[in-house]
Amino acid sequence: MITPTGVNQDELVKVLQALRNRILAKPTLAPGSTTSRIQVTNSLTDFCIDGVVYRKAAEDNISVGSLTALTAGQACRIRVEISTAGTVSFKQGPIVTGARGTARTPNRTASRATLGYIDVAGAFTFGTTAFSDETFADGDPDLAPDTTSEKDIGLEA
Repeated sequence: MITPTGVNQDELVKVLQALRNRILAKPTLAPGSTTSRIQVTNSLTDFCIDGVVYRKAAEDNISVGSLTALTAGQACRIRVEISTAGTVSFKQGPIVTGARGTARTPNRTASRATLGYIDVAGAFTFGTTAFSDETFADGDPDLAPDTTSEKDIGLEA
């Protein structure tokens, strides 16, 4: 287990943890064919957890589950993670007052790789409200600098 022991080492720890549990191919997150759900559209996504490589096939209509609904003027970021079994899960960050993209990324879950994240804003009920393309970002935000382009997070095609 990697833990911070000095001043200002939290960001370094996040990077080291992300390198141990990371995606190796672009997953391409998108709204599902049922638009209140999501999908992983890449036919094969390789990822690494605790140094072991796994593979995830494309999957449609993944339920986001029972996350806390947002009201008008609120925003949050959801980390999309995957387990060694290929199960996709969601971790909701803090709900803030503001526009899409203003919320903090939630901390990663141990022994899971991050496929990407979803930025949501405004009145939004998970499992009911339709997702839109602009809410999705592929890749691990812990491996990205201040921008989140594919080149920055090692997913350039």
